[in-house]
Amino acid sequence: MYELPSACGTVVPDIVRAALPALAFSRAAAEHLRNYLLQHGELLPLTLDGEEEAYFIYHAVRHPRVMDPAREGDAGFHFRRDRIGGHHFFQLRRYTTFFVSDQFTEAYSTANLTGLKFREVWPEAQKGPNR
Repeated sequence: MYELPSACGTVVPDIVRAALPALAFSRAAAEHLRNYLLQHGELLPLTLDGEEEAYFIYHAVRHPRVMDPAREGDAGFHFRRDRIGGHHFFQLRRYTTFFVSDQFTEAYSTANLTGLKFREVWPEAQKGPNR
């Protein structure tokens, strides 16, 4: 599982952090990643002044319960293996960051999209009953 800490770049990327906690996706990015994005949210049309191509703001409407409550006080992100499968792009309640799976990062890379940096946050030295 990876966290999306911020967008980067000097050219207009395919995906940008519009405002916390929103991400804006170019039409190409939204179309290519649509199946991942619509699992837990919706894409709302956005047109930027001076830009010919429309963007879409991602709005999370469902927040899966994938955290391990037994590890709630521990530092880091501790997802339950029995709950995390099939969740490829999501946001947790009370967090401004998004989390993505290996499948999402592969789809992003395969499409040569720009704008995101990924930082692995799980599994990293996971210990406990749901390793």
